[in-house]
Amino acid sequence: MQIDRQRRPGLAALDDALSAGDVEAARGALLLLDAEERAILQAQMGPDALASAYRHARSRRRGPGLGRVIVLPGLMGTELDSVDADGDADLVWVNYFRIFQGRLEDMRLANTGDSPPPPPTIKPKQLYKKVYLPILLALQARWQTRPFPYDWRVDVDRSAAALADEVRTWAQGEPCHLVAHSMGGIVARRFIQRFPELWASMQDPSGAGRGGRLVMMGTPNRGSYAIPLALTGEEKTVKTLDKLDFQHDRTGVLRILNTFLGSYQLLPSPRLDLGGDDHRKLFDVATWGNLPVHQGLLDRGKAFMTELDPVIDAGRMIFVGGYNQETPHRIHVDGPGRFRYESTLDGDGRVPHETGLLEGVATFWVVEAHGDLPKNAKVLAAIHDLLQKGTSAALETRRAAVRSARPSAPYDPRTKEAPDPEVDVLAARLKPSRARRKPVTLDEELAAARLEALALQEWLGK
Repeated sequence: MQIDRQRRPGLAALDDALSAGDVEAARGALLLLDAEERAILQAQMGPDALASAYRHARSRRRGPGLGRVIVLPGLMGTELDSVDADGDADLVWVNYFRIFQGRLEDMRLANTGDSPPPPPTIKPKQLYKKVYLPILLALQARWQTRPFPYDWRVDVDRSAAALADEVRTWAQGEPCHLVAHSMGGIVARRFIQRFPELWASMQDPSGAGRGGRLVMMGTPNRGSYAIPLALTGEEKTVKTLDKLDFQHDRTGVLRILNTFLGSYQLLPSPRLDLGGDDHRKLFDVATWGNLPVHQGLLDRGKAFMTELDPVIDAGRMIFVGGYNQETPHRIHVDGPGRFRYESTLDGDGRVPHETGLLEGVATFWVVEAHGDLPKNAKVLAAIHDLLQKGTSAALETRRAAVRSARPSAPYDPRTKEAPDPEVDVLAARLKPSRARRKPVTLDEELAAARLEALALQEWLGK
């Protein structure tokens, strides 16, 4: 049995434009959505983000623009198609109707030595519009803007090489900026390491700010403690996927997700000395007990973070950090597979400042959670000046001492990472659709859109 969304022409046109990397066409498609299509998009994005997208869509750029910008999403922030042997593409990430059918299995990687059956081909489709549409349209109002979808499951080096190809073919030697959320900043920094001549060519020789900067929003430059939470199944997104996948139990979901090398490359860096913290033990598979964690992927993650550690060209980088959000920032190993965490308010909920900030990189602050940084109103107001001038009065240059003076405190994943109660309510509403063939009703589409948003809210916005 296969249950499908209706093929709504306005939303299809919006998706097709984003998949083609044509932000101007996406702007036009958004303005032509009918009332039901806008309702579905609002269920995915929330009313404030949708209003922001429309506001920026109506601010049409006149003239050639200030320069070029490539936008990189964060972890899980690229939608992924599963392509079968006949070349037919089917959206599996993120698609509630595919998740509850067990189609997360399509995304399993065969890089762990356990020789699973060859999966379908997974291809990046587009940026997750529910969080990135506002910033794409805000940038398009003044810049030539290009989204860069990448497969966040695989080795970051592959994504960095693909970014180099994108810069060559799209920028064509013209100055170009990079705007990156979360893991996108890791891809961008690896690109800078591996393709220094191409990075040098992106700078504006006139000094007018038409290109040459990397703006990072909440990038886990030296890792995130949410990654061990995810690898053990204690993180909120994993718990929610477990509730929505009716073909796999928690261990089955982990056996799929824990093949994603990209996650291991975001473990807290072995080069980071935090004193009294056991994060370096995470690179030994014995630390994880019976959990489906793989030594080969741990080794690659450790080597990657070690290689990424040097900060190259800090003067051309900017970090935008959220703060006053409860964030896991210490881990203690009490035995195989038994971890304790501490939390700090010096973080954005997913990335503590001590693993996000880089030496010599200008930093700006906003009271915001990790997933909502790309659509925060202050960030959107600041983004043009940050790119063109390297500074902005719209953001704080130092953190306000509101709550961040609070000392470290215990962090209990059973409560802090509990799925939203609305998940069970919405899943129950969708039960009738499991016994019926397509198409689904508008009410079911709205419920599914809301479920997907709740599943990813810690990483991709509330």
